[in-house]
Amino acid sequence: MLKGNNSGKKLTLLVVILVIVVLFVFIIRIFLIDSAKYTRSNWAYYALLTPEVIKKSPLISDNYSIHYDAQDGNKPEANVITFYNVNDAKQLREYLLSSNYKLEGMTEFGEEWRPQGRTGYVVYLNVYHAPDEVVMAVMGVD
Repeated sequence: MLKGNNSGKKLTLLVVILVIVVLFVFIIRIFLIDSAKYTRSNWAYYALLTPEVIKKSPLISDNYSIHYDAQDGNKPEANVITFYNVNDAKQLREYLLSSNYKLEGMTEFGEEWRPQGRTGYVVYLNVYHAPDEVVMAVMGVD
């Protein structure tokens, strides 16, 4: 009877180790990707790749996508959320202001928003009218 109990414990341990290894490989694989396109429903990419400034931002359209580009040499990490079929960024501007970001002005990349009193991400906000899209690009500067 003890012998059977031992093999059950070994099997359980083997299954636990196998699950941990698979999860570890999955997570490492996500961190090694160059780019990804996803939504909030893809929990792994969303949890591991998305900065808080995007996670906490309001969804101003049900039709959206998030695109991640990894840092490469001098190119900074970039996270871009594109909202489709909408052309008003008022809620995003209010969100950025309430999150202690300040509008620094217009650049070739759009409205430039910088966090006040801390380093972090620079946010560029653009509104397009053909097609109707609002794009919030979050660039890593650390």
